[in-house]
Amino acid sequence: MGSFIGSFQQLLATAILGLRRHLGREEGQTFVEYALILGVLAIGAVGALTVLSGRIADMYSTVSHSVGSVL
Repeated sequence: MGSFIGSFQQLLATAILGLRRHLGREEGQTFVEYALILGVLAIGAVGALTVLSGRIADMYSTVSHSVGSVL
């Protein structure tokens, strides 16, 4: 799970750097193309969270029980 999150963060960072590089120039992509890129990233993030929702819930539950037992 950690490698998936790391690679997703790397992909997101690369996309953001690319957007910053192209936003500084007047020629190139249009606003609609940037919106499509952000839309695809958002769909990917929602999809990843949907797939991992059970594991994320289990993780939070484990942490909650661990903290509860310490307090």
